[in-house]
Amino acid sequence: MSLKGAFHCLRPLAFITFLLWLAACSQTPSEQQPDETNAAPRITEIESPQATTREPQTPQAPQYQDLWRKIAASNDIVLHDSPQMQLWVDFYRQRPSFARQLSDKAAPFLFEIVTALEQKGLPLELALLPAVESGFNANASGGAPAGLWQMIPATGRRFGLRVGADFDGRRDPMASTEAVLNYLVHLHTTLGQDWLNAVAGYNSGELRIQAAIKANQAKGLGTDFWSLKLSGKQAPTVYKWLALIALLREEALPLAPIANAPAVKREAAVSGQPLAVLAKGYGLSLKQLKALNPGFRTATVPTAGHYSLLLPLDAQWQGGQLSALKAPSYQVKSGDTLGAIAKRHGISLKTLLGLNGLTEKSIIKPGQMLRLE
Repeated sequence: MSLKGAFHCLRPLAFITFLLWLAACSQTPSEQQPDETNAAPRITEIESPQATTREPQTPQAPQYQDLWRKIAASNDIVLHDSPQMQLWVDFYRQRPSFARQLSDKAAPFLFEIVTALEQKGLPLELALLPAVESGFNANASGGAPAGLWQMIPATGRRFGLRVGADFDGRRDPMASTEAVLNYLVHLHTTLGQDWLNAVAGYNSGELRIQAAIKANQAKGLGTDFWSLKLSGKQAPTVYKWLALIALLREEALPLAPIANAPAVKREAAVSGQPLAVLAKGYGLSLKQLKALNPGFRTATVPTAGHYSLLLPLDAQWQGGQLSALKAPSYQVKSGDTLGAIAKRHGISLKTLLGLNGLTEKSIIKPGQMLRLE
């Protein structure tokens, strides 16, 4: 090979060697490429000072003008396809008059019920239970159960309600709501932390649902409501309630809107006063006053205990000064019996028991005060 040919062969190799030499000379030891573990973040990954110090933004809860929409949007209760629930979905779809009446009945009480649920952190869908139990009729009575929530006397007394001949706390819309929500919290705690179990226990009995849970546990089965496989006859309220939730979420009920604002207020009721006098003083008819306060079972406010009146927001007292009245009473003496006391004062034993929240098996002691009216 000639010298000229050799030169042409070496030119590409020399050129590559020259480029490598330039690259090596352009870096100092401190500028060598770092290894991967110590690599500096890329520019796009560096947060600005504003980003690192900015307060986290919490989205505001949506505001609802209509309480029905607020309840529907709660989504605390998970629905499942169920033949028993579908039966009630079809039932309510075929009865639009039920939904129209429901809004009228619920309007005075729904805001207070939803507010109580929010304060306790409970599912808002529980506000639909009175729709199933009573159609939001605060004076409803189905035998032993009574009121918006259809509580039985024993449960009412267990959770702090006065149930007597002169006043029945189960028919007091707000007092009964407080008692029922406390009861439902208890049922939720004892029946597997399942709200459907709690409603089933409220409807069918706590012990019955406990027995169903224990039976499933013994078989290694789940203890949630759907695993218990309770029939429509065993837990009818649950399926009715779930059907209303489903229809409300679908906006398939002709419910008139109920404002997301108070509709009623509470005022102290002066003891011993006739309800007719109080109604007139507040500019209401006696029928209007009783509709909001069906807990009063006689014509006057009881003298034992403290009571309040549920009134329209715009109701103002215009009746002048009222003074509390004291009811006739009797102090128990040694050897007294309830029957003898009732006979001596010309009242029935049933009335005496009801006035004092007693039963025929109650024990009275000397010095104890009993109401006679």
